[in-house]
Amino acid sequence: MSLQRKIRDKNLINVRIVSMDAELQFTVPRTSYGRDLLDVVYRALGLRETWYFGLQYQDDKALFNWLKENKPLLKHSGLSLDGCLTFSLLVRFYPEDVSEELVQDITQHLVFLQVRQSILDSHISCPPDEAILLASYDLQIKYGDYDDTNFEPGALPIEELLPLNILQQYANTSREAWENRVRQLHVDNYGFSRAEAELEYLKVAQNLSMFGVGYFQISNKKDSVVYLGVTAFGLNIYDKNDRQTPKINFPWSEIKNVSYEDTKFIIRPVDKKVPTFSFYSSNLRLNKIVLDLCMGNHDLFLRRRKPDSIEVQQMKLHAKEERARRQLERQKLLKEKRLREELQREKLELQRQLLDMQEEVRQANEEMNRCHETASVLSEKAKYSEEEATLLNQKALQAEAEVQKLKLTVLRSEEERILMEKKVQEAENIASQMADEAERCAAEVEDFRREMLKAKMYEKMARDRLMEISSTSPSPRFAVYEKVDSIGSTHSIANGMMMDTEKLSAEIERERLEYVQKSRNFQTQLNELKTEIEIIKSEDALSPFYALDVAGMRKEKFATLQKASAGSTKMRISHFENL
Repeated sequence: MSLQRKIRDKNLINVRIVSMDAELQFTVPRTSYGRDLLDVVYRALGLRETWYFGLQYQDDKALFNWLKENKPLLKHSGLSLDGCLTFSLLVRFYPEDVSEELVQDITQHLVFLQVRQSILDSHISCPPDEAILLASYDLQIKYGDYDDTNFEPGALPIEELLPLNILQQYANTSREAWENRVRQLHVDNYGFSRAEAELEYLKVAQNLSMFGVGYFQISNKKDSVVYLGVTAFGLNIYDKNDRQTPKINFPWSEIKNVSYEDTKFIIRPVDKKVPTFSFYSSNLRLNKIVLDLCMGNHDLFLRRRKPDSIEVQQMKLHAKEERARRQLERQKLLKEKRLREELQREKLELQRQLLDMQEEVRQANEEMNRCHETASVLSEKAKYSEEEATLLNQKALQAEAEVQKLKLTVLRSEEERILMEKKVQEAENIASQMADEAERCAAEVEDFRREMLKAKMYEKMARDRLMEISSTSPSPRFAVYEKVDSIGSTHSIANGMMMDTEKLSAEIERERLEYVQKSRNFQTQLNELKTEIEIIKSEDALSPFYALDVAGMRKEKFATLQKASAGSTKMRISHFENL
């Protein structure tokens, strides 16, 4: 049993297949041909569009070669037989139009991975504008629809999205600027599935001048070094310092046969009147690689211009039905997603409105509390004012009673004053009469001495009485003045109390007016804030950063090829040989 197992192990070979995103390991018989290994790989991947792909290996001289289908696996030149055989599954022949020719999603995915890596490694030259657009599709493929919660500033892997030579060439551009440009275009890719984003990526990439071109260094009869470019459309001749713009183009429709003799490569045109032309390479093995590449591209060029085989028709029909089914599912998912997003937006809006209402309620409660406090203060002031008013009223009543008393006193004093004045007047009259009488008595001194003495006695008595009256008459007048002063003082006290009452009432009215004005100002501020919020809501979103005209790019590429194909085949051959 052990011997049989050893024999079986000796008859098997371990093979490792490395693709752009996976690694496979197989065990195949040692007698297997190249096509047997390819069939195993294609079945494992479910790949049916096999004509685009091939298995590449590196030989013992560090040159890359393609596995041949009709050759035994172990008889490939330069293939190391020690240990596990390693091959890379790569795109060998590129389509003319990716949107029309790539049927299976797995085919499109493998082509996308290789083209993307070639662009990032700068094997395919890409301008900055197209590189940013491709980066936005790359983000859509990796992360799906744009969501700002998933991309914090500085978290975008710019080095994995843009070619290194562009980052070095525009070293002064900040990382944030690159992120903003890629993010703006990523937003426009909303709704694209992974397959659709990959197709959009390839539709832009196929318009690049170096897309699908295999370059080989050759020389013409004058030993002028140029580059040969083998493409799906034909053969291009490039200047050694410019591998983007072809100098001469030979479409496959003008080429009948391609062959080589040692290091000489011979191309035979379809037009028999046009002579063959040739170029030279550095070694024989390079000519074999160029010949295989030319034959494969030429066969596919002719195949595209024939009706599709039954197998291809079935594949396209199945792919069309599958894509239609996925489109319906995607539309359904997008509808549900938009509905969820709309519900989420409504939820957030309701939460925002709830928070606004809670804030308004809080502010209203605070305002109500302030109003209660103000009302309480005003109530206290009103109570105090009422007590003051009552006290003042009492004082006013007392003052009024005092005034009445004073008025009565004044009236009595006035009557006494009038009476005294009357008595004084009478006394003065008596004194005047007595003076007159004394004068008459003095004239009759001699005659009436006795009457004079008697008159003197009466005069003395009158003078004494007059002095008595003069000394007692001012008292009532002074009392009247004191009463009047007392009444004035009482009136001034009453007037001061009335002024205090009016001042307190004015202060209460002023605080009430200030409260009303503050309420009006607060309502005005709320209205202005709501107006500002509505203005913010109605602002339009910023327009996208820019959009590339993909169709225009493709027209420009074909215009370049058409210019390189201008003139007859004979003229272009002469031009090539005279370079």
